[in-house]
Amino acid sequence: MRHYLLGGSPETLTALRTRIAVDQPEAVVAGACSPPFRPLTAAEKAEIYEDIRACGAQIVWVGLGTPKQDFEAREVARALGVTAVAVGAAFDFAAGLKPEAPQWLQGSGLEWGYRLATEPRRLWRRYLFGNARFLGMVARHLADRGRDATARPWEVTTR
Repeated sequence: MRHYLLGGSPETLTALRTRIAVDQPEAVVAGACSPPFRPLTAAEKAEIYEDIRACGAQIVWVGLGTPKQDFEAREVARALGVTAVAVGAAFDFAAGLKPEAPQWLQGSGLEWGYRLATEPRRLWRRYLFGNARFLGMVARHLADRGRDATARPWEVTTR
């Protein structure tokens, strides 16, 4: 499999490629791109897509931050016919640049609390507003399911 890394800083991508080469020497990182931290122009996006296409990547790992990476992963997959995976802060963790939460926290569902404690200035808005919005959507979904006997638990509706 040929992999492409999309996101992170140039320093993060360098460290990540080095770590992958050491830990997984059989892995082929065919290309990488650290796009600017702003909306891309159509020409910049086309250039990145051409780079992905030209290197023959089959999997594109997208680490652009939520929710931008989710939209971009979907767009890359549709435009290029490759598998694209949104990976959040995994580039920083895998490169060894940011500490991961302790193992017991990772399994508890509370890893977000550790991340918030280690990067409060960057993450407080995401967790305060994002988590509140998510909980509101879950509550609405459960309330709607209670009113609709034909609702299926895997169907989430948004308004």
